[in-house]
Amino acid sequence: MGSRCGEVCRARSANQVKRILRILWTTVALISALICAASIGVWVRSYWAGDHFYISRERGSGDNPWGTNYNFNSSRGELQIDFNGVRNSATGNHHRWISRRPPRELPLGLSPGDPLIKRLGFTPWQHGDYRPGEAWQYWMSAPTWSVTVLSALIPAVWIIQRRRSRLRSAKGHCRSCGYDLRATPNRCPECGATTVK
Repeated sequence: MGSRCGEVCRARSANQVKRILRILWTTVALISALICAASIGVWVRSYWAGDHFYISRERGSGDNPWGTNYNFNSSRGELQIDFNGVRNSATGNHHRWISRRPPRELPLGLSPGDPLIKRLGFTPWQHGDYRPGEAWQYWMSAPTWSVTVLSALIPAVWIIQRRRSRLRSAKGHCRSCGYDLRATPNRCPECGATTVK
């Protein structure tokens, strides 16, 4: 009796863990789908409105303040992130969003010998120390389509898994592991999952 109760309790707790993981996976897929939709909107918008959002922070005090800027740009299908700082710059703490028409052509500066990653529109993380100890800058850029493709992967996997699960259930198999449930239609003897009618 006790061993039977222990098996049932273990099966219930395993089902609860699977349910929680399924809810988390669905939440991640939903967030990723929202990021995908937003990136498509930014991608389309970037061809008729260039957006520039920046945050300025002042660090230090007295005779030696540091002004630090965080810039996020979207223009003509490209996303750019830029961090820079200048010594003795009293920028104050503020933020601003500027939207204006993008340039007609994006200056790519490509040459035939450039690596494939640059020809695809990616600029890896770079650093510039313009006046050592006084001004610095870090920046990177990527095409907007890359964010769209990456954020679409998780929802695509979720849809495929969901479709396979429904097909298994329609064929009389367990949705979790695929075990044939014709002999035991209420509970899977392989993984302990209960069938939902």
